[in-house]
Amino acid sequence: MLASFSTLPDDIIYVLGKSLNEQSPADAHTVMLICKRTQAVLLPIIYSSVYLRNVRHCLHTLRYLQKYPYVASYIRRLAVNPLANTKNNSAQSSEATEEWVARTLEELASSFTHLIDFSWDGSCLPKSKTFWQTLRQECPELGFISTAISQQDPYSWGDTTDFLKLEGLQGFSVKIKDSPDSTKPPQYLSAFPPAFWDMIHPCRSPKLRLLSFESDLLRSFNFNLLFTMCLPSLLALTIAGFVFIDFAASDFITFTQSAPSLQHLQISPVGRIPWHKINLSHIRHYGGNIYSVLTGAADWPSLQSLDISCFPLSIERMSNFLRKSSVLPSLKSLKLRLTSEDLISTSSNSNFYGDGDPAFFLLPAMARCYPTLKDLDLVSSSGSTVPWESMFLSLGDLPMLTNFYLTQVPPRFGGCILETATAALTANPNIEQVRVRRSTGPWHQTLDCKIGEKVYLRYISRQPPIVTVHHINYVGDEPRVSSSRLLVPCLS
Repeated sequence: MLASFSTLPDDIIYVLGKSLNEQSPADAHTVMLICKRTQAVLLPIIYSSVYLRNVRHCLHTLRYLQKYPYVASYIRRLAVNPLANTKNNSAQSSEATEEWVARTLEELASSFTHLIDFSWDGSCLPKSKTFWQTLRQECPELGFISTAISQQDPYSWGDTTDFLKLEGLQGFSVKIKDSPDSTKPPQYLSAFPPAFWDMIHPCRSPKLRLLSFESDLLRSFNFNLLFTMCLPSLLALTIAGFVFIDFAASDFITFTQSAPSLQHLQISPVGRIPWHKINLSHIRHYGGNIYSVLTGAADWPSLQSLDISCFPLSIERMSNFLRKSSVLPSLKSLKLRLTSEDLISTSSNSNFYGDGDPAFFLLPAMARCYPTLKDLDLVSSSGSTVPWESMFLSLGDLPMLTNFYLTQVPPRFGGCILETATAALTANPNIEQVRVRRSTGPWHQTLDCKIGEKVYLRYISRQPPIVTVHHINYVGDEPRVSSSRLLVPCLS
């Protein structure tokens, strides 16, 4: 078997390795180790995007890169989360780990010659006073930076803080976390200093395209300095997990009008936003709550993607949402969240869903409202009595659907996740990819969703029909592959 695989042409090995790496990097790494030729072909693929998701991965991979620095030149995207799954470690041990990881990254910076995207997800900013400037100087292509900061970090910022001297940013993302040091009295962070906003000002970062702010808890925050800026090159803005302080609606309206390139808007604050006064005729993706759609977002004619999964929908609200959003002529992608209790207990709306259980009429109603829909992502976060396999019979009513995703709570009466994914894949001849995820239990806030198991099914050939199957179990946040990747000739 190994000999026959090693005789495949390089381009076939490359295509198979790239496809496998998209779904399961660990298995792609295993294939790379078959022989020297597969290693030569797949090494640039495997290391083009690297995610160090815990201490063990950081230690192993960074030591490997120290030994073979040429491999670091293949890395274009690097994400580092040094303290994932280390809740039982002492604060001193965790701090030492982060400092070692940051110091090693700084030492390797000169080898990251093609790095364009760097993400740091530690408990706070790296302690080194030269970390960020070293990355920017040694990595000439680096333009996209994402970092976690402690809510204590900004109180130590000054004129010499190298983080505040970043410039030339094309993408910038910040996630605020609680302070890792519980020995100090907490200082509640509710605003960034003006020097922070100078980093993304057009005079410092004229090509800024992506901007994101997140918080690990609902936080009152003042974004007024952001909304007084003019960012003409901005393509995407995400603000999630915040309550706006001293919010001036007029500034927000002016901000959106001064960003003619803005195409992606994900904003879910607790605040009064007059959506009916905002004309975003150029927006292609919007993520928020259903109320913003009902009061204005449904009037944006160029909207192609809609995500309202931050809150679950009842059938009554769902029917109002479908009526309002059905006027969107270009909608191709939809993500929404509903609860089993809503679907089962709510009486049907005969004027919209027809007679009988609303669960069975949900997908046909969506097919009538969104005839051009290509991607559908359904999330069920509580209960689990929705008859998904029976509902999948209606997936065929969506004539252009090519990707279907489902996140559900484990069924009360059992059931195989692979059977659920197979039922979805075979329900519509146009579907090319299915992903089914099961959480470890019910959840309310999106951040509380813990995935316990997931399955990917994807066609790589229609004639003859060949489907890749990726089945992954999780222990905590750690993926544990529970079965080998399979190539099956047919799913029926």
